[in-house]
Amino acid sequence: MELLQLTSKQKMFGLRGLCNEFAESINKNLDWKHWHKAVGGLVDNKIAECWVLNDDKEYIGMLVWSYFPCLVTQELSATEICFYTSEKARGHGMKLLNKMIEVCKEKKVINVNMAHFAGNERIGTMYNRMNFVKSEISYTLRLGA
Repeated sequence: MELLQLTSKQKMFGLRGLCNEFAESINKNLDWKHWHKAVGGLVDNKIAECWVLNDDKEYIGMLVWSYFPCLVTQELSATEICFYTSEKARGHGMKLLNKMIEVCKEKKVINVNMAHFAGNERIGTMYNRMNFVKSEISYTLRLGA
């Protein structure tokens, strides 16, 4: 199992199956063309990075994050866009998260922001073990289908 960086939208086509698996795991439909265009565009413009776990046959995990400066302090923050590992890669997600932290330190990022869907406290427990601090609680009001 190896870590690879996908440095362009073009290289991200191989993520379609993994993205669909992620969407199914949270009972959502994924518009692959939109995801690929939006996230790939961020990667192409060097606003985001995409790292994957590869088992020589397929991508089995991914972590995509973006960078942005605070509008007041100009401190650089990184925020997770998509973090998912397939059943084959469970237990190896830490490799992706550790890579994100390593890259962020190199880029002088001050804050690393991660999230997870409600009901998946296993991820929250992992973040707590790594010294992430719960800093925000988010609520969603669904207005449409």
